[in-house]
Amino acid sequence: LYHGRIQFPTDYPFSAPTIMFLTASGRFQTNTKVCLSVTAYHPEHWQPAWGARTMLIAIRDHFNVEDKGAIGYVSMSTEDRRQIAKESRLF
Repeated sequence: LYHGRIQFPTDYPFSAPTIMFLTASGRFQTNTKVCLSVTAYHPEHWQPAWGARTMLIAIRDHFNVEDKGAIGYVSMSTEDRRQIAKESRLF
């Protein structure tokens, strides 16, 4: 169970929102803007037809992708990520 923040710009849906995690996940840094094509980090990829559901699906899918040094990602072992996942319920 992870908590985050989606900040929509005043001209949404014509500009992308920013997304940050508040809960440690072992995948994304906390209080750091997430670098995905559905976020303001990559405005050149943003599509106004994308909604909050699309963004949440994209984030969920990135939990299963290796980080490979991307901005905002955290490199941890599977065992450490499982431990953080258990602890996330206490947040």
